[in-house]
Amino acid sequence: MKLRTLSAYLVLTLTIVACNSGGNKEFTTLINKNILSECNENLRLAMMRDKFTPPVAARNYAYANIAAYQSLLAFNSGYKSLANQLNDMPETPGADTNTMNADLVAFTAFTKVATALTYSEFIVKQFSHIKDSIYTELLPESNYQASKKYGEQIADIIIEWASRDTFSESRNFDQFQPANTVGYWEQTPPDYSRAIEPNWNRIRPFVIPSADAFKPKRPTAYDSTPGSPFMLETMEVYQAVNDSTPERIAIARFWDDNPNVSHHVGHMMYSTEKPSPAGHWMGITSTAIRMTDASLAKQAEAFTSIAIGMHDAFIACWDEKYRSNYIRPETVINRRIDANWRPILQTPAFPEYPSGHSVVSGTLTTLLTYQFGDNFAYTDSTELPFGNQPRQFESFKMAATEACISRQYGGIHFTPAIVEGRSMGDSIGEYINKTINLK
Repeated sequence: MKLRTLSAYLVLTLTIVACNSGGNKEFTTLINKNILSECNENLRLAMMRDKFTPPVAARNYAYANIAAYQSLLAFNSGYKSLANQLNDMPETPGADTNTMNADLVAFTAFTKVATALTYSEFIVKQFSHIKDSIYTELLPESNYQASKKYGEQIADIIIEWASRDTFSESRNFDQFQPANTVGYWEQTPPDYSRAIEPNWNRIRPFVIPSADAFKPKRPTAYDSTPGSPFMLETMEVYQAVNDSTPERIAIARFWDDNPNVSHHVGHMMYSTEKPSPAGHWMGITSTAIRMTDASLAKQAEAFTSIAIGMHDAFIACWDEKYRSNYIRPETVINRRIDANWRPILQTPAFPEYPSGHSVVSGTLTTLLTYQFGDNFAYTDSTELPFGNQPRQFESFKMAATEACISRQYGGIHFTPAIVEGRSMGDSIGEYINKTINLK
């Protein structure tokens, strides 16, 4: 077989056949050990282009990575199936891996699920380019076909399972109607958009018992009386923006992660392509994987754990958001303090409490710490393509703390939403760690 020159970003790692003390066969004939990082990056780019909402993005990451993880079990008996660990998940079949290529199997399973859920022409082209330029050139036809067939078999099972999580039905559920009562959420400028994913609590979670299993305590009661606890919290946000420093603004923008930011110039409106919180944290996971030179098995474990946590964190967070239906700082400040005040970040189109970034960051920093250790220092460069300079962190917990406070620096969250959201996320992460067993 003739080997052609590969693209610079691909690594050829041929033929590793090893046995551990228990005699379990490890991965063989790896063409691109980092295939899952590339798959997740292409999925992130596709969802940015199509402006998937944060909860939907988390769902897409989760099912695609679960498919890849399940497809690799046949190559390494040291990992456990997620069937019967995740809600309603069916078992997936094993296979004789002697005629298969591990990373092509994982690539096929991931990409078929991702394409089915993302329906983007961009992602189809990107995935086809990788497959056609690498695997079809380097693998014998029999190996290629066997790998592709098995990956697709796993993907079909995951796609059918995903079809039963209520997502399709939720597209036709009633839209959320603002209460038009003081203290409750109202649509915010500049677009006054409809509330995003008000029925997300009806999506089937993977691990947590129910959407309302991690209810935070109630937010501060609305009271517009000067000096009330609520107005003191409002003034805190008002002053945080008015007293901004370049560093605080940089932090706010670095963690913005709003895929639906719009810009208005006269009668013209355009939007900025940006990743969601899910995309940002998957990028951080990729960084940790590169830094540790993780095996393909470890990559699948890490990506899948993080994606599962994201998915369930959004379900729990969104359940509370639409139960509390809490007003945004921008609305109160414009009405009670300063009609011309604007937050640094564009206020997202859903209720305030709790902070989604805080819930997700708490969950994922717990899971990432479990995967890579407590004092994992790294540089986060995921925002560099969007004009935000890399930031250095001594640990995932430090990053989560900054992500949480960024919501106040940006002027879009009250303190209780941040504090209680982080606590809620920490609890969800701990629960997932204790409940699912990947090894």
